[in-house]
Amino acid sequence: MSEIKTVTSCVIDRTKWLRGEGNSKSALLRESDGKMCCLGQIALEAGFTEDEIRNKIEPCSIGWTQFTTKNLNNTADIIAFSNKKHTLDMMSINDAALIKDEFREKRLIELAKEINIDLSFKN
Repeated sequence: MSEIKTVTSCVIDRTKWLRGEGNSKSALLRESDGKMCCLGQIALEAGFTEDEIRNKIEPCSIGWTQFTTKNLNNTADIIAFSNKKHTLDMMSINDAALIKDEFREKRLIELAKEINIDLSFKN
């Protein structure tokens, strides 16, 4: 596994962003077209490789059960990112088919801020 770092900011590239297709079609990185959900793009920022996230559904499926604040003898301090409330909320908003991207982006920014990530969007 790659060395994983704490993510404090991430820019989501809309041209690569997989969203609004429902959770059954979502992935951290969908192999068929190279699109990534918001969590996939954040995972790359954290240090995971494309191979590690390809066709994986959620952070816990790649062993990413936390963001790390520091390592203590290879044991990570858990702060808030497994398939818990923020992860599930972000997955739900990202994948929801019946909402507009303007609302989706605003809500994802709010959720990310709650876990100390400055999230923004480009392209």
